[in-house]
Amino acid sequence: MSEPNMTSEIVSLRNENAVLKEELALANQQLAWFRKQIFGRKQSRHLLLWKRSSVFSFPCSETMKKIRS
Repeated sequence: MSEPNMTSEIVSLRNENAVLKEELALANQQLAWFRKQIFGRKQSRHLLLWKRSSVFSFPCSETMKKIRS
């Protein structure tokens, strides 16, 4: 493989790596939110809210929409 091709591949892989890191960070934030809802101190209150709501509100839902589009 020639050097210019390797350089462009490295740049591409670094960009992909950055996107994957952002997705992982978002997934970890959402997991923490779920754990807090289920195992938090006010568990019964959170579960009542969870049962009443058909749509979840994540702290970073706007970021998730940007990633998906």
